[in-house]
Amino acid sequence: MNKVQGLEKKYEIEFNKRKDERNIVQQKLNGLKKQSVDEELAANIINKKLQQLGNQSFTLVEVKDADQKGQYTIKGLDNRQRSINTLSTGEKNIVAFLWFICSLEGNSDRSTNPKVILFDDPMTSNDDTCQYLIISELQRLIKKNSTDQLFIFTHNIHFYLNTRYKWWKDNRKSSYNKTTPKLQD
Repeated sequence: MNKVQGLEKKYEIEFNKRKDERNIVQQKLNGLKKQSVDEELAANIINKKLQQLGNQSFTLVEVKDADQKGQYTIKGLDNRQRSINTLSTGEKNIVAFLWFICSLEGNSDRSTNPKVILFDDPMTSNDDTCQYLIISELQRLIKKNSTDQLFIFTHNIHFYLNTRYKWWKDNRKSSYNKTTPKLQD
């Protein structure tokens, strides 16, 4: 009986040790999840924003039977699967841009770790409706940002005027020249 009780105690100690190790791993996993983007939420946000443009030619749809979570396919207006090769450069750019915006917003690590964020001519290859979506997303990002440094490079003067720092407060040139450099030849 003593031998059985000794084994029981030994296994209980081992069980509790492994349970503690599992809890530590689970905490690390939860921390990593907080730093990542929820793919389903991001895909829904991207689809909603594309739908608001009025001429959405595709949607992102989760692959249900995939071995791995987070796989998406592209469905056209006819509800048939489309190859990524059929998307225009502008369509690929807007999805990448919106995914990046979702990843910035989904990151709970914002206040403690300021970032340097660079946008290199995000208007390239996009039609007018997508350009306005990009401008409005960047305006929202600029307005709510208090810790990150944002750099936006562009050749588009309309885009520049609508995404410069504090564009919403004062339109006098002297007020934004100090914070929004404009480089020209």
